[in-house]
Amino acid sequence: GDTLSTVTATLTEDFHTDLVRVVLFDGAPGFAPDWLRTTRRDDPALAPFAEFLSAGEPLCGRLNEDKLAYLFGADSERAGSAALLPVGTRGFLA
Repeated sequence: GDTLSTVTATLTEDFHTDLVRVVLFDGAPGFAPDWLRTTRRDDPALAPFAEFLSAGEPLCGRLNEDKLAYLFGADSERAGSAALLPVGTRGFLA
């Protein structure tokens, strides 16, 4: 809730970025602000992230279109590159 909003705002400000996303594995998708994606860890939509998620290591650089589309939707064309950071088994930041 408020803590995630603060983290997102801080990342946006500190890294001078327009797009920050938080992906949490906490159940079925539901209504959320643009910066938050909630899903199940076994969601087929996460298939493009399988290697990243199994490695458990940060990933930086240009992402494939399928990853960008999942994370940023209509804003995906604005993302030239991205950094993905795993958050334990709870999800990841982009």
